[in-house]
Amino acid sequence: EIGDSTNYKKLVRSVSEKKSFDVAIVLVPTEEDVSNPYSTFKTAWAEKNIPSQMISEKTAKLFENKDANAVWLMHNIALGIFAKSGGIPWIVDNVPGNIDCFVGIDVATLEKGIHYPTCATVFDKNGRPINFYKPKKAQKGEKINDSILQEIFDEVILGYEESTGSRIRNLVIHRDGFSNEDAEWYKNYFERKEINYSVIEVKKFVSSKMLREQNGEISNPLCGDSLVNNTEAFVIMTDIKDGKASPRPLHIKKQVGNLPMDTIVQQILALSCMHFGATKKSRLPVTTYYADKICKNIDYV
Repeated sequence: EIGDSTNYKKLVRSVSEKKSFDVAIVLVPTEEDVSNPYSTFKTAWAEKNIPSQMISEKTAKLFENKDANAVWLMHNIALGIFAKSGGIPWIVDNVPGNIDCFVGIDVATLEKGIHYPTCATVFDKNGRPINFYKPKKAQKGEKINDSILQEIFDEVILGYEESTGSRIRNLVIHRDGFSNEDAEWYKNYFERKEINYSVIEVKKFVSSKMLREQNGEISNPLCGDSLVNNTEAFVIMTDIKDGKASPRPLHIKKQVGNLPMDTIVQQILALSCMHFGATKKSRLPVTTYYADKICKNIDYV
């Protein structure tokens, strides 16, 4: 029966128990109303540890009618399905800095005062996804407490060793927004593990703007343009044509670590090319981009 969440869940259980597959591709209504099974299906498939790709009827009709946007949409959907099935369509060669592992951390706000810290997919030195951490319980405040930091980085270390067969020697943490966690905890934890680490704040909501001046002419800055000092940088992550709008830079700040800021900027630019859900690069490094997506869709992962 349409709109009956019990039947939707029953269907997921029945199919998942009888069939063996890597990803569920589900056609759903376009309208956002009580009968739309999108949320129910996403949650139910996630509980079965089966990735899912939802396709709306509106999008399916574009394919049927050979709409001009259909090819672009098909590329993105195909990439999403391939990645959710465990495929890796590309990697970044020679990410600078001799880093073994990149980790993205964000905090989701469920409601006022109730937060979920999360670790994004952990990436190796070439941007390959290794693992992700989803918290088991909520906490008060946006500062991630020490016990949850312990859970996160124990999982990071164990997941990396199981995936690669080697130990982490050099690690970079990208913290979405402000890193207000206990700096002493980081120091004690990683010194015990003999891991060199850096903590980098990646702030996406920035009021400052940048421009490019060349031969007396003013234009929008290009992707990769940056203003850098010893501890901070403003970096343009997208190309926008003149007259359309002005791109917002990311604000990058080094809290802990010995990596040069130029290297940190190059790493962030490289990792912005590792989003497998689209043919275009993302505005954020995939570390904090995926952490943010997990936060916003925590019931679906």
